[in-house]
Amino acid sequence: MRHAAAIKPVRLKASARDQQNEFIKHRCQQLRVCCKTITAERLSPRVKTIRDQILMEVKARWPNAHARRLGVSGEMRN
Repeated sequence: MRHAAAIKPVRLKASARDQQNEFIKHRCQQLRVCCKTITAERLSPRVKTIRDQILMEVKARWPNAHARRLGVSGEMRN
């Protein structure tokens, strides 16, 4: 009787954009802010500070990241 070869799990490589979006979601959860809130046009000073902090962290990890692709309003585009 022949046994089938073990199937190796395949790891899909996430794109840089997916990694950036997951990072942003994770940081929003840590900072207790809704992801949709940081992309709104009118923000409270507290949320603006958090958004700017997250964008600086994203830029530090992914220097080629663009704010527009991350779903941030036109005010933060580089």
